[in-house]
Amino acid sequence: MANTPSTGFELFHSDGTAAGTELVIDFTPGPVASNIQHLTNLNGIAYFSAYDPSTGAELWKSDGTPSGTVMVSDIASGINSSLPSDLTSCNNKLFFIASPDQNIKQLFVLDPFDDSITLISNFVDNSIVYNM
Repeated sequence: MANTPSTGFELFHSDGTAAGTELVIDFTPGPVASNIQHLTNLNGIAYFSAYDPSTGAELWKSDGTPSGTVMVSDIASGINSSLPSDLTSCNNKLFFIASPDQNIKQLFVLDPFDDSITLISNFVDNSIVYNM
């Protein structure tokens, strides 16, 4: 992730050198940031939350290339945001918290082999959710 005047805060790929650092994708073209958060590695793939104007903040993954950077799921359909957070890699699965609607936080697990997402548990509004 990097912030430039022309792109805002977006996803970049780097080999550790200035010449080998390049923009992967600009979710919100121009200087508006996509608010990339919770970057987590699972089996060499980066999973993260990012804001796209057409879907809101949702779960994405990237192999470091533009064509390999895709939204995993629009959990809160349309422009509503599910705000994925607390992404945790464990036993070849990705666990995370998301809110399909604004009143409920839910614990999900993603199977990276088929990108299936399973609901594990609901949390009551205003529950304290601890990092896993």
